[in-house]
Amino acid sequence: LQREKARKSGDRTRTHGMSSTSTYSIWDSMLQRCNNAHRKDFFRYGGKGVTVCDRWNSFENFLADMGHRPDGCSIDRINNNLGYSPENCRWATVKQQNRNQVTNRLISWNGQTKCLADWAEHLNINTNTLYARLTKYQWSVERAFTAPVMKEYGHA
Repeated sequence: LQREKARKSGDRTRTHGMSSTSTYSIWDSMLQRCNNAHRKDFFRYGGKGVTVCDRWNSFENFLADMGHRPDGCSIDRINNNLGYSPENCRWATVKQQNRNQVTNRLISWNGQTKCLADWAEHLNINTNTLYARLTKYQWSVERAFTAPVMKEYGHA
């Protein structure tokens, strides 16, 4: 009945029609994390001062800026010290998001800075091996990155 009334009144009550999409769900969850103190993860977002720009209080604006969520992606803040805004957000895979966490250890070597997991992938060394070399064994970055891996044991 409501839909029929809306049709007859020129769809004045109709909104974007996307409230059941994953893009809308991600937008709504973003707002809740930053604004709803009763949410369990609020302390990591709104409780830390992470905000959503005023423009994104409207789903239509969020959609215009970010587009539809690509498969396998979620919203990611490029700089975790800043809030949610068009210039600081992107659609990212789980792998990209994991490598963009505050807890990641960034390591500079040969003029490049990457997280430990990126270096491990780049050097074709198991992440746990590289981590052990740097923390447990206290190797220098140079030694940890260039020493051959003892394949028979699978570690350093």
